[in-house]
Amino acid sequence: MWKCAKKTDAAVTPVPAGTVERRKMHRVSLILNINCTASGCADSFHIATKDISVPGIRFVSSRKLEAGQAVSLQILLYSQVPPVTYCGHVVWCREHHRDGKCWYEGGIEFTTLNERDAHFLSRFISRFTIASYDCSLLLN
Repeated sequence: MWKCAKKTDAAVTPVPAGTVERRKMHRVSLILNINCTASGCADSFHIATKDISVPGIRFVSSRKLEAGQAVSLQILLYSQVPPVTYCGHVVWCREHHRDGKCWYEGGIEFTTLNERDAHFLSRFISRFTIASYDCSLLLN
């Protein structure tokens, strides 16, 4: 039901040239299947991350979510630890079409991370961030 990309599959998402990076925290490209419950929806459904950072996620989904909609996300970060639940709200959501199929991409900002949750998530993300840097640059 839950899966996580291998450590070698993760990479820091590059910022296009000429773009000002507004994010205050590192984000990593990482596919995580998340169980999502959204306000106004009777049942839960799965979304997948495209990238994740401490402030939130970028996701893809077969269901449309509305900007401002409250969500509860159940995320399995480590197989040995029960899933964590983070609450947030949808910041943006765009519809895409390809090969006759419709899907959605959006961003969710976490709204209930306490210091402990933020530290736990930050440690998880740092496992992938460190792996993506070229350490040979440190030897010069």
